[in-house]
Amino acid sequence: MIEKGNSCRLFDKYASRIDNHAFRAKYASNLYDELLEKKELPKSDFYGKEDKSTVCLVSQNLGHE
Repeated sequence: MIEKGNSCRLFDKYASRIDNHAFRAKYASNLYDELLEKKELPKSDFYGKEDKSTVCLVSQNLGHE
């Protein structure tokens, strides 16, 4: 599993209009691509050819255990 960072907040306060799910989705996408690069695998293609072990690592990192 990827080591989790500390639990400090990025912002003291922010507008309620910010879509937290969009931040999580972008983080997950970037992390997935970074991990694929480290494994020297091609990036995902939207046709269901994702690397399952990398998907599991991203999922665990997002707290989906």
